[in-house]
Amino acid sequence: QLQEQLQQQQQQRAAAASSADAKDEQEQQRENSTYENVKDIAEDIPRPAIIQDATREEVEKLYEFHSCIASGGSAAVWRATEIATGKQVAIKVVDKRLLLAPFLNMEVASLVRCAGHANIVQLHAAYDIGPDDFAPEGEWHLVLELAEGGELFERLVEHGAYTEKVASTLIRQVARAVYHMHSVGICHRDIKPENVVLVSKEADSPVKLIDFGAAVLLEEGEHVIAGGKVRVSSPSPLLLSLSASPLSLSLSLSASPHPPPAASRAGHSPPQH
Repeated sequence: QLQEQLQQQQQQRAAAASSADAKDEQEQQRENSTYENVKDIAEDIPRPAIIQDATREEVEKLYEFHSCIASGGSAAVWRATEIATGKQVAIKVVDKRLLLAPFLNMEVASLVRCAGHANIVQLHAAYDIGPDDFAPEGEWHLVLELAEGGELFERLVEHGAYTEKVASTLIRQVARAVYHMHSVGICHRDIKPENVVLVSKEADSPVKLIDFGAAVLLEEGEHVIAGGKVRVSSPSPLLLSLSASPLSLSLSLSASPHPPPAASRAGHSPPQH
């Protein structure tokens, strides 16, 4: 009997060791796997609760659309007024024929995660518009904060470089936005002067980071690698990479020996969200 018990214990230990080895191998494979397409991540994101089903007529009772201020890709951005408050907003209208729902969900989820940050554009509301005569497959309407100062890129093209002092202030604000995004698991992937906007036309206007259409939501141990792929590595502090870092962006803001005129931000078109 004693010999049988010893044999059973040995068999149990061997089975446990085999199971542990298999589990370790499975975890190692998962830790070192790579998402070939960010769509694989986007498809796992549920529709954010902020998105409401609505008809076009219902949205137009809430907002008065004025003029299209930017367009491109899958969306157009309209200047609008919130009827109840008189507040000026930007509404990004996305054609469902041109963008898959998982990517829209990931964009909205990224904006929700960044709610409240002073240097990131704020999402006020989002609507899922059903098919109608204007859009056979429907649209999404994202109601965003309107930055009156226009794109940083336009300002640079029209008036030239900032002084070193002003450029350092702006880069600090962009860096704060990037730090916050990384702290909540977001990789923007499209940081460039065109996606940095001025809040107002004042000479000392702060800036905000916009356009989260290429953003990816990551969990701890995931980071973006070449080609837009997402690498899953062993548990470690959250590692995120950028398509353009704040330092590379600062090269576009090279210092000028002469400060820009006080009214240098006037006449810019509203931001593209």
